[in-house]
Amino acid sequence: MVKKKSYIVPSIFFLALSVILIVIQIILLRQWKAIHPEKKFYSFILAPGIFLFEAIIYFLIRNHIFKKWANLHMICVISPIIISVLLVPMFNIFPKQKIIIVLNIQSSLSWMFTIAGYIFFISAVAKSFLLRKDELIKDEQSSNLLDDISD
Repeated sequence: MVKKKSYIVPSIFFLALSVILIVIQIILLRQWKAIHPEKKFYSFILAPGIFLFEAIIYFLIRNHIFKKWANLHMICVISPIIISVLLVPMFNIFPKQKIIIVLNIQSSLSWMFTIAGYIFFISAVAKSFLLRKDELIKDEQSSNLLDDISD
């Protein structure tokens, strides 16, 4: 059996993204607590937790990962961040009334990329388990073939 090369890029990507978000959100949480000391902010844990979960899943399936879907998932996750950075200069160009339109466009694109990204994530995980199952069947068939020849 030929050993496949591990593909750990998605797990490193999501682990790094999770750490970056944790650092950013710790800074934001301090500012929010100064403004609203009575509120609890559980949503600050949500995004880094999801990215950490994805990093663990990608690490577990690193030997049988379907690279195309994993790469598309990473692109869909990073795209809203890039779009947000590109749209910030438009706040100075448009009048105040049109900023709402720009924010709606940004929000819509972010949700579209998020939904597409998780479709690719589910596809990558499902495909990796199908690839693993196919390899196990091939290994089982090859061992049975040798048993038949020796009899």
